[in-house]
Amino acid sequence: MRLKFLLFSAAVLLSVGAVTTFAQVSDAATKVDFDREIAPVLKNYCFKCHAKEDPEGDFSLVFHTGAELVGRAKAERPMFQKMSEVLRDHEMPPDDKPQPTAEERERLIAWIDRDLLALDPKGPRNPGYVAAVRRLSNVEYANTVRDLLDITNFKVAEDFPADNFANGFDNMADVLTYSTSHMEHYLGAAEEAIKLLNDTAVVNHNWDKNFWEPSGKVFDAIRELRLSYDNNQYRVRVMLETFLPRAYRRPVQTPEIDRLLDFARMSLAQEGESFVRPKSAYAPIRAALMSPYFLFRVENDPPSGIAPISEYELASRLSYFLWSSMPDEALFKLAEAGKLRDPAVLRQQVDRMLADPKARAFTENFTGQWLSLRAIDATSPDRTLYPEYDD
Repeated sequence: MRLKFLLFSAAVLLSVGAVTTFAQVSDAATKVDFDREIAPVLKNYCFKCHAKEDPEGDFSLVFHTGAELVGRAKAERPMFQKMSEVLRDHEMPPDDKPQPTAEERERLIAWIDRDLLALDPKGPRNPGYVAAVRRLSNVEYANTVRDLLDITNFKVAEDFPADNFANGFDNMADVLTYSTSHMEHYLGAAEEAIKLLNDTAVVNHNWDKNFWEPSGKVFDAIRELRLSYDNNQYRVRVMLETFLPRAYRRPVQTPEIDRLLDFARMSLAQEGESFVRPKSAYAPIRAALMSPYFLFRVENDPPSGIAPISEYELASRLSYFLWSSMPDEALFKLAEAGKLRDPAVLRQQVDRMLADPKARAFTENFTGQWLSLRAIDATSPDRTLYPEYDD
């Protein structure tokens, strides 16, 4: 009944309209002899219920011109696909109605799939709906902070607002809401991330044995930079020039760096310009972790019409699909060089990424939601059916 309802809701307009001959449809819409091969199947098994004034299930098999049929197939492709599916699953015609032969059913399915649904490579391109702005899911957020700051054991707190579900998944853009509660928890999570970052500190011998600095990639750009009482702001700027493009997952402009540098200046004003420990860099890092450019994946709309996404946007789509995390250095370099859209390069990167341990995130997150495996801990199997089961 569910598939039957879906078929009824797929408003495909075919017809036996008096003003149109089947030959017109054959010429305009199909690569087969519509009059001889398709029309008799529709007439014998479909029209009685679905080509009348009040069609069964409000599902009308009516068209008036061949162009209308072609236009409907292009505009309502998912509906035609659903018609093909229910025919293939023998949901239609209903069991109590005359049934087409296996050859007739396959012929009708092939006509829908091959002729009506055939893609025209020369026609207008329609990539479909893609959210231009989407919040990182809790899993994506935790993984991104981990990879951005090069820290381990970072997890979203248990009291973090749970992601909403849609169609069984918690990473659907339309339901990934943002609230003041999220803001409070993100601030707390940023503080925890900074603490874990600071825990990685090792001695930097460019100053003296008492100067400690985090060992991860965030501070690589200034690892060998001379330390003095008067170059803290310069060191923070150099750090931000490499850190911020990774945090925002795109190239950044000088004013964006300047805005975050203000947080370093406030920290230095409180501690004094002679304060060379890394705390002056933590303030802008914390601010970056609270930025919408970090918390959201943003894709800019083209000036007009349809246009390819940028190389950096493609890198993010790829990494969040396969890793549930940010792009790595290899993807950033390919995006910067404008090579990632090359099909051969893209295939190579997919193979590389699937071989990476971070690809576990894809199977864990996708199958965990698709098969409801995340709920396994709350499951209590029937002891009669499974007596060997224990805690």
